[in-house]
Amino acid sequence: MIGVLVFLVIPLATAEGVSFIKNPQTNELLGTVDDDGFHLVYHTPDGTLMTVTDEAGNVEYNKDFKPFGEVKSESGGESY
Repeated sequence: MIGVLVFLVIPLATAEGVSFIKNPQTNELLGTVDDDGFHLVYHTPDGTLMTVTDEAGNVEYNKDFKPFGEVKSESGGESY
């Protein structure tokens, strides 16, 4: 059995030309759309933002954590 998850992509909030795409059930940020294109947001299982990629899958932002949530490293341009 193949499962398909479909999200209705509606800009729920906008700020300075950026549209935010959120999961309607959890309000978790799934991605953003701006003049540079679509940016996909990846989370840890507890919902903490970890990585943001562009349409091609190139990492634009990454944050690594130590145990108990302390930030180990942060890289990339814009902080999310």
